[in-house]
Amino acid sequence: MKLLNILLFLFAATILIGQARENRKPLSFTQSSQTINHATGWAYNSTHGEWIDFDNVISSDKKMKELKKNRLPEYLHSRNEQSFISLKVKTLEVDSITYYVLIHEKWKGRYKYPNIYEDWQFWKVTYGYIFPKEEYLKLSKLDTSYVSELTTNKRVMYGAQFYKFDEQAFLNYVRKEILKEAGPYDEYEKPYVFPIKITIADGKEYIRFYMPEKFGLYDKYDFEKSYFELEPEQFGKLTIQN
Repeated sequence: MKLLNILLFLFAATILIGQARENRKPLSFTQSSQTINHATGWAYNSTHGEWIDFDNVISSDKKMKELKKNRLPEYLHSRNEQSFISLKVKTLEVDSITYYVLIHEKWKGRYKYPNIYEDWQFWKVTYGYIFPKEEYLKLSKLDTSYVSELTTNKRVMYGAQFYKFDEQAFLNYVRKEILKEAGPYDEYEKPYVFPIKITIADGKEYIRFYMPEKFGLYDKYDFEKSYFELEPEQFGKLTIQN
C-alpha cells in the first residue's frame, strides 16, 4: 500500500511538472472598413439665426468661425464631445462570435487645476463601441422615413495624456468588455446611441449623424439643430464588404 501511494505521488508530480505554461494567443482584428477622416459638422446658432460649420466638430460658435474659418484648433476639439479625428469599423471574433467595433479617435482634455479652471491639457483617446452583428447591419438598411439608431451598452476607452495607442492593449480591453457579465443595475443604464439619418436636400442625398453618446431626455440629439454630414459614398466607408 505504501509503495502504491509513492507511485501515485510520483505520477501526479510528473503530470504537474510536465504541464507547460501557455499564454493566451494574441487577439487580432479580422476585417476593417475604410476610414472616415473628414465630415462637416453643422450647428444652428439661434442668437444670430445662422448655421455654423466646422470640419470634424459640431459647434455653433460664430466668433470662432470668424477667427478660424472651418478648422477649430485641437484644444477646442478636446472640449467638445461631438468631434472626431477618425472613424472606422473593425471586426473580431470572441468565442466564435463576430463583433463589430466602431473605433472613434478624438481629442480629449481636462484642466490641470480644475478648481480654478486653469491650464487646459489635451491628448488623443480612442473609443471602441462594440456592436453585435444585428446592430451593425442597420447601416445597410438606412431609410429616409426614420432615424436609425445603432445601440450598445459596451464601450471601451483607451488613451491618456502620456500613453501612445497600442492596438493589442486596445483589443484586450475590447475582449474584456465583451466577456464582462452584466451587473445588477446594467439594465437601467442608458445605452450608447449612434444616430443616423438620410436626408434629401437640394435634390441630393446626404447622411447626417452624431458620434455615439448616452443621449438623455433633455440632451437628446436633434437633427433640426445640429449634425455631422457626409455624402453617402463617403459615409459608406464604414461598411465592411463581406
